Amino acid sequence: VWAAEARRSGTQGLALGFGTYGMKSLKTERAVTLLSQIGFDAVELACFPGWDADTAALSKARRKSLRQQLSDTGLELTAVMDHIGIDGDAAKRAQRIERIKLAAQLAYGLAPDRPPLLQGVLGGSDSWDEMKLIYADELKEWSELTEELKLNIAIKPHRGSAMSRPSQAIELLTMLGKPPRIKMCYDFSHYDLRDMTLEGTIHTA
Repeated sequence: VWAAEARRSGTQGLALGFGTYGMKSLKTERAVTLLSQIGFDAVELACFPGWDADTAALSKARRKSLRQQLSDTGLELTAVMDHIGIDGDAAKRAQRIERIKLAAQLAYGLAPDRPPLLQGVLGGSDSWDEMKLIYADELKEWSELTEELKLNIAIKPHRGSAMSRPSQAIELLTMLGKPPRIKMCYDFSHYDLRDMTLEGTIHTA
């Protein structure tokens, strides 16, 4: 509550946000209205296939309307979510690059003055030692693309994926030379009930 009031009054503070990943049954416009009415400061739009804001399906007219709605409600669009994944399938690599481009178009279309980051997981259920080399190879291309698009990407260690720990994300980003536009997304729900603590993972991250 303090963070919400602080931001509304112009004081620096954390935003309290909610993602439409948890609102799949609703149209995006309805979700934004509800989040504003509840009192959230920010929203993350789920924009992958099967969700209403899929970047490949959201029309220009709706994008224009959503941009105005976000402005009217004061909700800050802090992120768009698309679990693009990296699975080592070279034939699908071009498709993954296209999804990143579509995410950038949506980000700048809805919030051109302060475009949101793209958040997602890398996928892959094989061993970390095997997948980190596959990740690193493709992320080099992502890094170059993000500079061209001026898009920030946050990759999330995800339970059940090869990269499931903050320490692994750090290892990967270090392998890549710490690219300026690719960072780590922290989500403790993927570390809880394992051999990791809140304090320890925050310190590592």
